[in-house]
Amino acid sequence: MKEKTKKYSKTRSYPVSAIDEGISRSLKASLDWLESAYILLHSDKKPQALIHYTFAVEEFGKAILLDDKKKEATKDGKKTIQNDNVIFSSHTEKIKRAEEVLQDPSTKMRLIDESKIPILDLTQDIIEQIPKFTDVKEFPYKGNFLSFDNRMSLMYVDYDEENQKWKDMEDLPFNFSMEVGFDAFKKEVLAWKEIFDTKR
Repeated sequence: MKEKTKKYSKTRSYPVSAIDEGISRSLKASLDWLESAYILLHSDKKPQALIHYTFAVEEFGKAILLDDKKKEATKDGKKTIQNDNVIFSSHTEKIKRAEEVLQDPSTKMRLIDESKIPILDLTQDIIEQIPKFTDVKEFPYKGNFLSFDNRMSLMYVDYDEENQKWKDMEDLPFNFSMEVGFDAFKKEVLAWKEIFDTKR
């Protein structure tokens, strides 16, 4: 029983010399999860595609955190990372680190507060009103899908007490297609992987 507990402990100690392999494996896992997200999206399984996309982002965040650990350990002359309780346990920290690195806003799946979107005034010149709808900066966002509350609420069947109805997981208030976000994420992960492979 002790052996089993130790094996599945979420706190890990590992040699700095093994970090590069961990980064490489995490990047591969990220791209594999993303590939399955594409497959699910094209099979019209949007909620499931989002779940796999979240795993892809998390594994990418793990790669970044491992790289951070290596740089810190190298600077301090350490050969072993002791009692790491973030990289292998905190979903939020891994996703947060990925968000800090990702540059394209579409990778974060920003959500729109649809109740605050300006209504088109049909008594006025429609052409003059178009900038309000095309300038992304003007949209009233309410966070993004990757934040803990949003990704949890959209992943599972849940009941909306305020509106007295079951939440529809297919009703996802994005301001762009999921595939745009997937494509942007893949581009950034591959660019980061190329830099990492060059430095090895």
